Amino acid sequence: MSISSNLQLASDAIEDAKKRLNRAKDDVDDDYEIRQALKILDEASSYIRIATAELSK
Repeated sequence: MSISSNLQLASDAIEDAKKRLNRAKDDVDDDYEIRQALKILDEASSYIRIATAELSK
């Protein structure tokens, strides 16, 4: 996958996580959204690591 694709996936994942955290903020008891946001942020981090590795090649 290209560097730009990995960075776009990371950006999309971060935006999705942000939306989930905003929904969770509205419902304090909604820990599902928080867990999902954390999972998505982990995926975004992975995409960024892949893109960084490609840049250093």
